[in-house]
Amino acid sequence: ESPRYQIILGNYDEAFRIMEKINVVNGKQKFDHLSEETKKSVTAWSESLNKMFSKEDVASVRALFKEHGKIITPILWIDWFTTSFVYYGIVIFMPDTLEKINNEKKGSEAQDIIKLLASTITEVFAVLLAAVLIELKHFGRKNSMIIFYLLTAFVSLIVYLDETSHFIYWATMAKFFITMTAVFLFQFTSEIYSTRCRTTGLGMASGLGRF
Repeated sequence: ESPRYQIILGNYDEAFRIMEKINVVNGKQKFDHLSEETKKSVTAWSESLNKMFSKEDVASVRALFKEHGKIITPILWIDWFTTSFVYYGIVIFMPDTLEKINNEKKGSEAQDIIKLLASTITEVFAVLLAAVLIELKHFGRKNSMIIFYLLTAFVSLIVYLDETSHFIYWATMAKFFITMTAVFLFQFTSEIYSTRCRTTGLGMASGLGRF
């Protein structure tokens, strides 16, 4: 564990032990003991830090709505809910819709299974492509989310306008784009909150999406 974390918790002996080990491993010091003066200054610093932290809502839901969180948290919750709603909507209804189209056009069940399998495999490529795009200068997290939300919306609209024989292709594209959006959203949510409430922020957003 990091010495800073142990110091904030007040575990001074453990923190000093880690710091002494760091000194030896890094080769900065030939001895494995911190001076009493160093220990006193670090202890005083941690006490002042603990007073500051005690006044804040560490890892609480209320902390998510402080400062810029008042705006970004509700937006993220809507994004997570929408992304999950669209993705699982496609996943759940695609087999049923394919079966109805199959019954109308008297197609084979084997063909439907192959189409579903191909649709599922494309998600792997969606994740890989998202991992590449997210690091590109003009894409990043926010721009990528905007672009692929719009693409998902556009393709989802075409599902209703085009003939039923093309349903699987448009639905697969929509799932491909929304899968990429989910990757961007996960990364964005992980980085938008400060360290002390990052896990709470990501957990709440993801939980609302699952709901």
